[in-house]
Amino acid sequence: MQHEINKYNEDLHDKFNALSVKQPFADMISKGIKKIEVRSRATKHRGNILIVSSKKVFDGYEYNEEDRIGVSICRVELYDCKPLKECSEEELALTCLKRDEWIKALKSGHYAWFLKNPIPVIEFPVKGQLGIFSLVYDKDFILDYPNSSFRNVK
Repeated sequence: MQHEINKYNEDLHDKFNALSVKQPFADMISKGIKKIEVRSRATKHRGNILIVSSKKVFDGYEYNEEDRIGVSICRVELYDCKPLKECSEEELALTCLKRDEWIKALKSGHYAWFLKNPIPVIEFPVKGQLGIFSLVYDKDFILDYPNSSFRNVK
């Protein structure tokens, strides 16, 4: 069960940093395909974050699995952040954006958030927010898939 951040009790709850990502990119992160998330702002955060799928699909991309919208997707390690303009062409490919989209992001001064070690979690509904936000749940509510190769998302 989700709780308000001001109700957090270390003995009863787990607290997670989370990031909402539009589909199909949230699933691409969970499969280790998308290793760089593009954001308009830099982050100083380093460490584990919970990736949740937003209720909106990224414009221009088709996605039909409604049960993977507005839910937890995976845990991942955010280990670096740098201006997108400092990325190599190989790194830009890891954003999984179409070429015209990353050119637009480059011109807008966006940042590359580097992600690694995705671990799929059992889905549960999450109301996303902008940027990195805190989620408070009952202890041991958020669980990894017993076998992370179990979920083969298209």
